[in-house]
Amino acid sequence: MNRFAPSRTFWRHFKSRHWRKSPFHQQRPRLPFQATPDELFTALVAASEASKGGSASALVRFFIGDALVPDIAYLPAPTDGSLDAYLSRLEHLLQGRKFGLVVSAIQGHSFSLWSHLREFLHGFYQSTGEPPYVAEAGIFLGNYESTAFGVHQDQVDVMMFVLKGSKTLRFWEPMALAPSEVARHRHAYQPLLRRSTCARAVAGDFVYWPAGHWHVGESDGLSLTLNVALGTRGGTAANPTPLNAPPEIMAAAVQGLLNARSRQERSARKRGSSFEHLREKPLTLSMPLRAAVEALRESMINGALEGRLLAAELRRLTGFGFQPVPPLRPPPKLSHEETVRGNARYPIQWARAGDTLVIAANGHALTASFHPVLVRVLKRLNQGLPVPVAELLRQPRSTTRVRGTVARPHPDDVIQLLKSLHRCRAIEFAEVAQETRGRPDGQRGSSVRPMPLSRD
Repeated sequence: MNRFAPSRTFWRHFKSRHWRKSPFHQQRPRLPFQATPDELFTALVAASEASKGGSASALVRFFIGDALVPDIAYLPAPTDGSLDAYLSRLEHLLQGRKFGLVVSAIQGHSFSLWSHLREFLHGFYQSTGEPPYVAEAGIFLGNYESTAFGVHQDQVDVMMFVLKGSKTLRFWEPMALAPSEVARHRHAYQPLLRRSTCARAVAGDFVYWPAGHWHVGESDGLSLTLNVALGTRGGTAANPTPLNAPPEIMAAAVQGLLNARSRQERSARKRGSSFEHLREKPLTLSMPLRAAVEALRESMINGALEGRLLAAELRRLTGFGFQPVPPLRPPPKLSHEETVRGNARYPIQWARAGDTLVIAANGHALTASFHPVLVRVLKRLNQGLPVPVAELLRQPRSTTRVRGTVARPHPDDVIQLLKSLHRCRAIEFAEVAQETRGRPDGQRGSSVRPMPLSRD
């Protein structure tokens, strides 16, 4: 049994008694979530660096009291070297003032942290299925008297792991409070306490509360918690309006497809030109719209639209619902003499759309021209055993003839596929540590193409 994964009995009990029903507090469960201080510090620094001056700044928030402070001097920095050193620097800067650091979508900055979360949720997803919207992990660090944004509701169910210190959570049933009285007492909520329940959690504890429950957290001194938001009713901090319904997903795929097919600027019409000939003959579609219709019709025939939809499905499946997922690794050097290994527990997923093979692993997707040889390579890797690259390049003299199959892939195409899978962390070098690998070794261009990681 993996040390990050609770038992099936735990999840069965949790699902029947608490999931989407009531808050739950388990003191020091036998198999708690575990993350090392180095993992957390590295992820915090990466998130802070990404937030400087960019759109991700809203995902890293530092509060002094209840006030949001935009000064990046208070954020973790590479020069701190460790979490303890960062906290020591903060203590000097703040001179006794209470603080809170909130970092959303932290899983996108650490593959090891994301892997731990995936393993923890593996049995849970088998029991309940993935949440209909996105999943996201966030860090709450500080000695704040209460959550900076006060008593509030979320559209997500939350699983909280106390990693350091202790914290008190106060909960109210969705109908126990009126929004008007919450607005009056959001920060000074003492008049509301008689209707609340509470959980006083210490390091190692696990706390859960359902979407819609009013709640607020109080840090008993310095505390550090990891909160996993499961989008059961809506979005998260990083994804406030996630795609969910099939029409939304289809619309995003069509938009991405048409954007990719039509890069030229739209020509501006003269004012009134659309109405000049209304009386002479029926109005027909403009050239840009006719081109869009033809592109969509062609995509239905050749599988391009289906490929985009499959890629979206496989990204979500292999990403365990998390958005964003950790980024790709730099391209490795890969020779015929290497030995690689796949992951049998989390195998590479693939599907066919026309003459295109859609491949996904760890929340990333790529495409290649379909051929049984590539499928054979993927199946071999998914066994999870060491396999020489030379063996994967050794193609049988004859393969089963498949209708619509394109030309046999060049060995360099297989090499490029392996490189892409390594970038996705779907395979590892079996004999040499990955840290020793360098940049690309100049292999020729390939038909293996990365899929866009955005919504389109």
